[in-house]
Order: sequence, then C-alpha cells, then structure tokens
Amino acid sequence: MSVQSILDSRRHGLVGCNIVAFGDYRSLLVLRSSHEPSIRRETLDDLCSRAASVFGRLDAIALAKGLDQPIQTGATVNRMNTMLFARNGAGESEFICLAGAWPFPTPETFELTVHTLRDVEACA
Repeated sequence: MSVQSILDSRRHGLVGCNIVAFGDYRSLLVLRSSHEPSIRRETLDDLCSRAASVFGRLDAIALAKGLDQPIQTGATVNRMNTMLFARNGAGESEFICLAGAWPFPTPETFELTVHTLRDVEACA
C-alpha cells in the first residue's frame, strides 16, 4: 500500500473526516495529504503551524513533569472542527493529522491517528 492510498483510505473510512495529512512540523511542510477539494493550501500550511504549537506545548508539559518520553498525541478543538495530531519518537518532527467535524476527540480517534502514522512510516 502506498502512503497516498493509506491517507485516502483513512479519510474515506472515517465519518466526518475532511483532512488526513502527513507532514514535518519543523520544516512546516505537508508532505502528503488526502482532503476534500474545497480544502485550500493555506489550510494545509496551517496544520503544520498548529502541529508545531501543539507539540511545543506538549514538550513543555513533559519537561515540567519530568517525563522520560515526549507526549506523542495532542489535539486542537474549536467550534468548527477537531484536529488530532500524532508523532513518533523523541526528536521526530514528522506528524500525522486527522481533521474533521467531530465535537471532541475520543480514545478511538486518537488510536486511529497513531495507527495511521505507523502505517505511513511502514511505507517509507
């Protein structure tokens, strides 16, 4: 399976999902994505900024709590959508984002986000 087919399959298989993106939050680049035609490039670019912000806050929390490992999942929620983020490993800047019109994140959607990242990494 290709990275693109994984992203497309995840987006089409998850009700309410309108973006699945694989990117690098340090370079602020979306490397691959699956999204509805109405999604603009600026929206994808914003995902990287949001990922950098989310993981920056999570790193600060991990440091303050003295955790040995970074926190690997996070989310942003507003009245329009929910964005779920996952990264893998210490110092890694690649991330996956699932965004959709969900009222709040659930453990199942976080788990799906992590599995999507693992599937994509297995293809690379």
